[in-house]
Amino acid sequence: MSSNNLLAGGVALTFVIGSSAFAADLPSRKYAPVAPLAPAFTWTGFHAGANAGAAWTHGTTRLAPFNPGWFDVIDQFGGWRKTGSDLGFTGGGQLGYDYQIGSIVLGAEADFNYVDAKSGRSGQGGFPLAGLGTVENAFAARSRVEWFGTLRARIGFTPVERFMVYGTGGLAYGQVKNTAVETFGLYDLAGANVFSLASSGSKSGTRLGWTLGGGAEYALTDNVSVKAEYLYVDLGKQHFDTASSLGAAEVRVDRSTKFSVVRAGVNYRF
Repeated sequence: MSSNNLLAGGVALTFVIGSSAFAADLPSRKYAPVAPLAPAFTWTGFHAGANAGAAWTHGTTRLAPFNPGWFDVIDQFGGWRKTGSDLGFTGGGQLGYDYQIGSIVLGAEADFNYVDAKSGRSGQGGFPLAGLGTVENAFAARSRVEWFGTLRARIGFTPVERFMVYGTGGLAYGQVKNTAVETFGLYDLAGANVFSLASSGSKSGTRLGWTLGGGAEYALTDNVSVKAEYLYVDLGKQHFDTASSLGAAEVRVDRSTKFSVVRAGVNYRF
């Protein structure tokens, strides 16, 4: 081997060794680990919570006197003064389950609530008896829902991940109490009472009906959500008679029990 070849080989070997040593001294490139993606929020699962709000009545009272035309006669001489509905408080708790399929949420919910939904109808009228005095008649009917519950289906839509709007409807039930009192009086020309007669009646019990409504719910965290909701509740009609102290039936009362609920609530999701 010539001296030129030996010289070239030595230079090449020196270059390789030097390059390797230089490369060993360079800092190695390290890649940061990829963080796992957070799981998407889902409405699927059980939930339980509490609610509070307001309730007001829409019910009607129909009066059917056993003396036909009696109220019509009184209407000709002043008519009946009638009261409207009252606004009351409601509060309770709920338990349910939801299952999410894409942006659709299917679920069921049951609730039980205290409610102070009252309404009344009252009237007073009379007519003169020529040369003898006047006849006065008064009537008052009261209705109260003391508690109610529902068992409802829910179907919701999630326009964004943690926000849901939904419709709901199903069975409703509640404790309803109705009372009615009628008074009849005959007064002389001086206004003194000559004769009076009172009759009264009542009926109470647990009523079954239906409910329909809707609302919106927002998940503050994976476990806590808040909601606002409206429900219309119809518990049907009750029928009863008033009877006087003489035992005679005086007025038949038909009372329908309907009320609205607007409430806010909070749920813990399991």
